[in-house]
Amino acid sequence: MFMSSTMRNFFTARILLLVVLPCTAASPAAAQNDRSAQKKDTNASSEIHQLFVADQDERRSWGSKTFTDEEIKQAEERDAKRRERAKQIYLSGGLKTGRDYYDAALLFQHGDQPDDYLLAHVLATVGIAKGNTDCRWMAAATLDRFLQSLKQKQVFGTQFIGQDNRYTYEPYDATLLTDDVRKAMDVPVLAQQQKDLDDMNKNAPPEKPASSEK
Repeated sequence: MFMSSTMRNFFTARILLLVVLPCTAASPAAAQNDRSAQKKDTNASSEIHQLFVADQDERRSWGSKTFTDEEIKQAEERDAKRRERAKQIYLSGGLKTGRDYYDAALLFQHGDQPDDYLLAHVLATVGIAKGNTDCRWMAAATLDRFLQSLKQKQVFGTQFIGQDNRYTYEPYDATLLTDDVRKAMDVPVLAQQQKDLDDMNKNAPPEKPASSEK
């Protein structure tokens, strides 16, 4: 499989970005509640959680390395195998807790088809219903990614792309949702998004920035 240097950059950005957790800060009381909920919600020995851990450990090990075509192919194959097993667990009724749904949603967020992102969004939504607070940001991010995969504008502002040697959230309909909605989903408000974007562009390399999209 041949992959251009631009596509390598896209792949690198995607895997680095998706070592995920929400990037907004919670109040001390909310943080304590979240920790308590997650403690009750996590089954560290469950198979879906082990797939999640493998996904995250692999991405952390990559750091900022440059990938060969063969390494990209192998990494994508490992992702696909984890998704295949996650889907078997999901279809067999193996997802029980909110944490299970979060773990599965992240695995499908690392997919390569609109249906992967749509399923990830639905799983994250169920995770919210089951009390997993991390799923709030995941539901927003998976919706944005699903919209992007259909060449539509994102609505929360969780994704960025490289364009004309700068990072941008465009295409982005920033008017559809209010900051109150973003806060409810643990997504930074518009002012913070702009600050984050300015910081990224200030530190951007001279070559064309990579993308958070594949």
